[in-house]
Amino acid sequence: MTTTPPEHESVLLIDKKQTTQVQLNTDLLHNDYELLDLVQKKHSPSRAMRLCSVAPIQTGTNPASIRMNATAKKASFSGLVTCNNHLCSVCSNKRNKPNQERLAGMISKSLNTTDNDMAILPDVYFITNTIPRSNDIVKAHKDLKQIFKRLVEELRRLDIEFHYVRSFDYTFSLSSKRGRFFPHNHSIFFFKPTERYKHLKQKIPRIIKRLWKRLSRNRGIEISTEAQKIIKVDNKEDVEQLSDYVAKTSKGSENLSYEIISKRKKARTNDSFTFFEIMELIAQGDKRFIGIYQEFITFHKGKRTIDWSRDIDHYFETLKIEDPVDMEEEEQEDSVSIGISKALYTMIVKSNVRGRSLRCLQGHFTGKFNRSRLILYHMADLSKHLERSYMKTDDQIDRLRDLFAVWLTELNNE
Repeated sequence: MTTTPPEHESVLLIDKKQTTQVQLNTDLLHNDYELLDLVQKKHSPSRAMRLCSVAPIQTGTNPASIRMNATAKKASFSGLVTCNNHLCSVCSNKRNKPNQERLAGMISKSLNTTDNDMAILPDVYFITNTIPRSNDIVKAHKDLKQIFKRLVEELRRLDIEFHYVRSFDYTFSLSSKRGRFFPHNHSIFFFKPTERYKHLKQKIPRIIKRLWKRLSRNRGIEISTEAQKIIKVDNKEDVEQLSDYVAKTSKGSENLSYEIISKRKKARTNDSFTFFEIMELIAQGDKRFIGIYQEFITFHKGKRTIDWSRDIDHYFETLKIEDPVDMEEEEQEDSVSIGISKALYTMIVKSNVRGRSLRCLQGHFTGKFNRSRLILYHMADLSKHLERSYMKTDDQIDRLRDLFAVWLTELNNE
């Protein structure tokens, strides 16, 4: 149900079912917009990434429609021009979501034994292939790409029919001695149930590991066979999490039930971190990771994050496999949303408090920021009133300045 509190009638919409205080469920200490303020805006070599979510989407002469939105688990702004970069703390989930949904659909169809004859369903494997750590990320990426290409060719030479989805992934370290970049592939292979495949089915993990080792050695690279993980996917409940991991939709994917390389705890002991973890470390003041952060963004420009084998969509269409029917209706999350003016948003951006302002709004669910949140509601209401009066933006900012200073003080004190 949507209710409108009388004291903030024009700006505050709350979907409320007698909410209780909920702890935020995040893997990172800072939210997406805090990482944007503290790291990306200051250190990204990409101008588009630095300017992400700075300007509102303007339609003609009408005032921009900027909103602050929050649930117990996440918060965001809407109505802004974004960079749409895979590595952006704000845009990554939205950019990668179509890939996640596309992949999840394919895995779900392949595991749908309830509505389909198992004889026509492909076997699904989750495969992680690695090469040793390196300080030369360009060469490492090229090696990884070429070895995977040769792996696909060799498997097809064995007359095995399959499709695949492959994504590149990296973890990072400060140790030049061990190698600052650890490159690896995460792939989903769909093996068609041909007679040839059935004959080799039990040997597939061993075949892939042997081929990867030989093909790596052909390029002068010695790999660890134990680091190559090949897991048959049978559990329907893992589809969403698995597709999240491969498509890089989740920033905390190390919690995946399929243990790939190491759990987060072990990775931290080894001083090995994911891309968004190094953003978190920089946000906490560890400047040692800034160089790696910038080098990876520069390297990543123009690179594809995920590859699909040719005709993979056609394969699933021709099989005529129906998606499993999910009878459970997804429960609507309680949410809070307020509209703010362009002038107020400009002040928030210049003060580097986009992330903290959203955390303040989330206090509706966490029970925190009570005083500053009430001021935020009032300030948002006032900002929209001033915007409707057609005052110049600079004049609106002058009218809001004192109240904004009080809000910042309360925000810092809570």
